[in-house]
Amino acid sequence: APERAFHVLVVDDSRVFRKFTVQATQMAFFRHRKSREVVVHGACSGQEAVTLASFQPPDLVLLDFDMPGLDGVDTLSRLRALPGGDSARVVVLSGRVRPADRWRFAVLGVNDFVNKPIDFRQLVDRLAGIARRYEESESHRTPSEG
Repeated sequence: APERAFHVLVVDDSRVFRKFTVQATQMAFFRHRKSREVVVHGACSGQEAVTLASFQPPDLVLLDFDMPGLDGVDTLSRLRALPGGDSARVVVLSGRVRPADRWRFAVLGVNDFVNKPIDFRQLVDRLAGIARRYEESESHRTPSEG
């Protein structure tokens, strides 16, 4: 049977940054994801992210912190409460995360932060490292673990 696709969810209220991040993600994962298809979804709000994730739990979430309505922490709290939502790796992409906010994210299992603004090549390289680690971890799994 074919493997399930690897799902990435990009959540950012800026259409331009969301598109930038989706393209960087596709480029980064194209290099390293050999074993299965990678599908990247974009959400313009926390509520849209929760709706998308309720249909398809993401494997990786690239999450803006400073959004209207649900901020990044509130969005992640709701994502974690969904079936399968507790296993997604999360990277927070923001220029405004204070130490108290980092602590709130840490409680939700996040310790990976990327400061905005970020150069496209730097973001691709950062995401390629994540893709490489996923690929390596899958190549060490036995067929019974998959």
